[in-house]
Amino acid sequence: MRPVLLSFLLLGGALPLAAQEKKDEPTREEQFKEIVAEFRQAQAEAFKAKVRVPTTRYVERLLKLVKENPKDEVSFQMLAFCLGGMQTTLAVVSDQLIENHLENPKVGGLCLALAQRPSEGSKNFLAAVARKHPSAETKALGAYALTLVNYSQHEKNNPSDPKSRAEILKQFKAVIADHGDQPLGKSTVGAAAKRYLFEVENLYVGAKAPEIVNQDLEGKKVKLSDHKGKVVVLDFWATWCGPCIAMIPHEREMVAKLEGQPFVLISVSADAKKETVTDFLEKKPMPWVHWWNGREGGVLSEWNIRFFPTMYVIDAQGIIRYKNIRGEALEQAVEKLVKEAK
Repeated sequence: MRPVLLSFLLLGGALPLAAQEKKDEPTREEQFKEIVAEFRQAQAEAFKAKVRVPTTRYVERLLKLVKENPKDEVSFQMLAFCLGGMQTTLAVVSDQLIENHLENPKVGGLCLALAQRPSEGSKNFLAAVARKHPSAETKALGAYALTLVNYSQHEKNNPSDPKSRAEILKQFKAVIADHGDQPLGKSTVGAAAKRYLFEVENLYVGAKAPEIVNQDLEGKKVKLSDHKGKVVVLDFWATWCGPCIAMIPHEREMVAKLEGQPFVLISVSADAKKETVTDFLEKKPMPWVHWWNGREGGVLSEWNIRFFPTMYVIDAQGIIRYKNIRGEALEQAVEKLVKEAK
């Protein structure tokens, strides 16, 4: 699943205005654009202030516009933005989509976009698509997206709960059995779901980390087991990833602080060309172990790496102890595990 799908939800400027003479009263399309622009401005300000934007007042304004013509395409776009762009939990939004737009040809794309921005508010809509949509292909996308939302919530709320993990495994297996042959991009729903199945079965906190066979920047074969007995931080990154670059100074300090200890930081690059990484390291030193995977395949596919950076912290016995922690939390976790190893 590619981040480009999110563009479905980023609608400012994407919705063409109907060809018509300018009127004193703005059209519904124009009002929609204005509300989206206001919301994005509020988001930018909230990001700086490190607070969340209350979405209810924006959603209510859009619902008022929807009410004027609940079945047209503009209403579908507004409801889709409420559900995905604003991640509202107001049930009326899902209810309106289910009642008036379930067979819209863009529903499949909306399902995949909602899977990338998982929230409780989208679950009723996705469940309805999975149950009721007349197209087998779109029905498969609804079931797949719903399972991804449930998995995201499991990872956020119950990552160490074996019962919750068992339920997620059951759901992915059902998606594969019921919808596995349906298309998803250049692949199939089944192939995508199998990568998640591997992740749920093998990459949870408390699991023995699977072996990785990769190559270093010199093209030499390397393995995760080469570092047996050490605390390992696996950092999946790329030179084009802003948050990855922002981590480098702290990672450099952490590596220097733990020099001589049973610890190794391994950065696994997803850059398309190995030379991109070597050129980058000449300008910005990262004095630790580097592997290169390329943009697709290899461990990125095997471990279902979906975003960057993705972090795994593995103890000296090879057990995954933490996932996706950064900064001080990462350093504290590593120091704790190094003490255990000693």
